[in-house]
Amino acid sequence: MAQTMAELFNKGDVIEDCRKMVLSKGRHQRARVSAEIILKDGTRRFYRCLSIESDEAYNEVLTFVKAIEDATGESVVWRFKGDKTYHLGCTQPIQVENSKLLSKLSKLRDGFMGFFFPEA
Repeated sequence: MAQTMAELFNKGDVIEDCRKMVLSKGRHQRARVSAEIILKDGTRRFYRCLSIESDEAYNEVLTFVKAIEDATGESVVWRFKGDKTYHLGCTQPIQVENSKLLSKLSKLRDGFMGFFFPEA
């Protein structure tokens, strides 16, 4: 049976020890991002993203929500699992600034009114 020099002299291989440590920590720290998607009829679906990074998962969820909106013709409300902020459709979230608070709130109100009472 082949042995490494570290095994012969009863010394640990630093590289292997670090690799095992990182792999053992990496399995528990890495989790795929999930998004909760709420359709217009009130049903909730969960979409598990393929990416681990939140920026990539955000783009992936936007693509998925856009596909749902195109297929159903209805608006979709979604959020990442654990977040308290809901997003309406596949648009970017509204950035509220102090100077433009009224205009942003009116856009938000119009968005919700368009979601619940679509124009025929």
